[in-house]
Amino acid sequence: MVIDPELSVGTDRAGRHLGAADGLTENAGHWSSDVRRRESLSLSSTPSPTAPVFMRIRLNHFRVWAEATLELSWVESVLQRLPPGPQRGYLNVPLPAPWSLREAVVKVYNRRPKHKLLRRLRPGKAIREARGLQAFAERGLPVTRLLAWGEERTFGLWQRGFIITERVRCATISDTYGQRHESEVFDAGIEQLAAVHRAGLAHGDARACNFFAAGQEAVILDVEAWSRSTPKTRRNDLIRYLGSAVYATGDLHVAVTLADRYQRCTGNALADRAKLLEQAAHYARKEKVMQEAGA
Repeated sequence: MVIDPELSVGTDRAGRHLGAADGLTENAGHWSSDVRRRESLSLSSTPSPTAPVFMRIRLNHFRVWAEATLELSWVESVLQRLPPGPQRGYLNVPLPAPWSLREAVVKVYNRRPKHKLLRRLRPGKAIREARGLQAFAERGLPVTRLLAWGEERTFGLWQRGFIITERVRCATISDTYGQRHESEVFDAGIEQLAAVHRAGLAHGDARACNFFAAGQEAVILDVEAWSRSTPKTRRNDLIRYLGSAVYATGDLHVAVTLADRYQRCTGNALADRAKLLEQAAHYARKEKVMQEAGA
């Protein structure tokens, strides 16, 4: 195990991730061997004094970023328990002190046969999701707490990645609706999605199952497809959220109500609203067909 000394990693004012100029070449799928780091991972050009500090460490073929307060032996033990591929895997593990009464969720991205050479040279989903969680948290949006992430590479080629977050002990919005059958549970998610868009970001997979129903506020998860906000990414987010609500309830009027709420939260009228609702209904029908085929 190698612990890396200090090197700053963040983004510039244009939102581009820094590090390559300092020897970190993640876009090429590997890291320069003479670069070692330990630094606060803030997404602003001036790191927040309250931003968590992460250590970069090497564990066998893994490059790992772990919160500085975590026991490194615990991180190593988690890596030894990662579920094999080729599918995405999940693992619930107890956290060490001082969080020994809590649990962590480990998400594993494994290599699949369809992953070709160029894709394996690029940063994997675990890296992208970690960047997304940092970007959302930097803007004050409620997300699952990031504890560690990393990738395993062989000769610079991606093999698998993982991300560890603190477990949120509440149900997703879609699961909550399945228990209560009250369409109002979708309100917190659309309000949170509006907040994401106002912050200049897009979720990328904004289905109701990707928001925890935490009281009056929705907590955001699974942001590996996040991006900067554009008219296209905002619309895609809305189609998925409204469509997932229609799929769960079977009622297009729910999407109408949610679209109205989104407009009030953003203060902007939705362009081609009727077309948006039609696309949401189509998404719901497609989800139903896929679920029935899978069953």
